[in-house]
Amino acid sequence: MIKKAAILIGLSLAVTALWFGGLHILYARLLTFLANSLLGAAGSEGGIALIQDDGEWLFRVRVVIGGRLGYFNQRLQTLLLPSVMMLSWQAFTPWFMTRRRALASAGINLGLFVLAQVIFLLLLTGFHTSDTARFFYNLLMDSFYILALLLIILDNIRNPGLLTAMFSRPATPGKTGQPGASAAAGRAPRRKPSKNKPAGKTFTK
Repeated sequence: MIKKAAILIGLSLAVTALWFGGLHILYARLLTFLANSLLGAAGSEGGIALIQDDGEWLFRVRVVIGGRLGYFNQRLQTLLLPSVMMLSWQAFTPWFMTRRRALASAGINLGLFVLAQVIFLLLLTGFHTSDTARFFYNLLMDSFYILALLLIILDNIRNPGLLTAMFSRPATPGKTGQPGASAAAGRAPRRKPSKNKPAGKTFTK
């Protein structure tokens, strides 16, 4: 149990270090590429760029209001920081799942999480022109930690043996119902040599 908790903490620290070491920029570029691809396919004049202002990375949103072009900024970390939670969890699951199930879990969870973040970016382009976009923007603004937690809970529901594998203790050989018990039970006990006669073969005249 302690070992598994140490693995989770260690992976979380590793992912966090990678995140602030530059992974968040790559992730943000992925989101802007996906959002702009959808906006372009829809023929929208809006768009999203990644810029750096006074040492801080920002999403720069291009909008068209009343036929006039305008821009506003959105901080990255408000949107992206909950991604660390999802990435840490997905790095943790291969320790307690088969490789195939861990990859399937990562595909579903990260796919849904990225989709929600792309939708959030698309809502930014309609924030000043649509009450619906503004409503869902405010709804999602502080909900990505909740979404990440919900996906982790659903992951455990889809894989009911995951929690058991995470919190169970390793089997002790030799105890009943555990590995090693049947082998021990199948061997007959050794008979000690009799004190009254020597061990080995007995010859009769």
